[in-house]
Formats: sequence, C-alpha cells, structure tokens
Amino acid sequence: MRAEWIDVLRIRGGKVTRLVTYADRDRALADLGLEAQAVSEESTTPDGEELLRRSIEAVNRRDLDAMLGCLAPDVVYDTSHSGFGVYTGVPAVRGFLEDWFSSYEEFEMVAEEIVDLGNGVGYTILRQRGRPVGSSGEIRRRSASVGLSVNGLFVRLTTYSDIDEARAAAERLAQERGVGGVASERGSCAEGATGPRRGCRAGLSRRRDLGGVG
Repeated sequence: MRAEWIDVLRIRGGKVTRLVTYADRDRALADLGLEAQAVSEESTTPDGEELLRRSIEAVNRRDLDAMLGCLAPDVVYDTSHSGFGVYTGVPAVRGFLEDWFSSYEEFEMVAEEIVDLGNGVGYTILRQRGRPVGSSGEIRRRSASVGLSVNGLFVRLTTYSDIDEARAAAERLAQERGVGGVASERGSCAEGATGPRRGCRAGLSRRRDLGGVG
C-alpha cells in the first residue's frame, strides 16, 4: 500500500514561509481549524451512494415525494434504454412514476451493489420484483441505474436493462468529469480494486456490495 501525504503551506509575499507534512487528513484539517466545517459539509450533502440508497428506499415505500426530493428541478430521467422514454423536469418524472406505481399491486427493489465513482457519479445494480394489478404472477428483472448528482441532488438518472452497458456508461461519465486519476492519488490501486473496469481506471472511491433477497 502506498502512503498518502498532505502538505500544508503558509505563503506570505508570494513565498512559502512554512511547510508541514501530515499523514493524517483529519489532523491536518483540525490544525487548520477546518475540521468542523468539513464534517458539516459531509453530513449535510449526500454523496452519490447515499442519494442512490435514499431513492431506492423511497421507491420501496412508494413515497413519491421523497423520491422526487432527490431530484434537481431540471433533472433528466432517461429510461429509453429500458424501453420507455426520456422525462425532463420533476413534473414529467412525477407523471411517469405515478403511472408506474399504479400499475403494480406489489413492488420491491433491492440493491445488489451500489458504487460511488466520485464527483457525483454513481451506479447501482438492482433486482426488481413486482406483481402487476389484476395478476397473480410476478415479474422479476435485473437492471441498473446510473446517477449524476450536483449539490446533493440528481441532475440526471439513466436506467439500463444491460448491466455491463450501465457500468461502462458510468465509468465514461466519471472520466469525462475528470475523476479518472482519483484512485491513484488516494492510494494503491491494487487495494480494494475489483478489476480494471471498476477500480483504477474509473477512479473508484467507494464500493458497497449489498445482500439481496432470494
């Protein structure tokens, strides 16, 4: 594992007058008096993983307001890869979700995996089970969603029937947003990496595997 260091510089008159090197990020923030500020920002603004988790929980509760509360006003909800349409803005998304909820007597969505690629980009692999209105049979399917969030709200959500296509799209989006080098900067790419697709190349910052239902 490669060590990670943080340099704190004091600059006066265009010259470095003091240089302190830390091995502990929290200690560096504390010495600068920024610890409380950092904790406050982290606690009030959800990251991609937390936002995906909240939206899944809201769908399972059929809590439409909570689900829409995760979206920016001008969000783009693209379900074209799953055979539906593209919905722009919260009112359009509300209409789609109301129709979708009303078509099922029972519905459950379980996250098999949630991956936060950093900088607002994340994706989740989902296992869905539902019983349509007026039917005794169940529909089961596996899908994925890719989210892009800004300031704690989704500005774009895209659903996919093809898991590999979703994963590749998320990694491309992460690279486009300049996070391709995050993994090598934060530590050893070998540690915690699950392969070149999800690890070093995409700049994976957090990955969580979740147990699903049988």
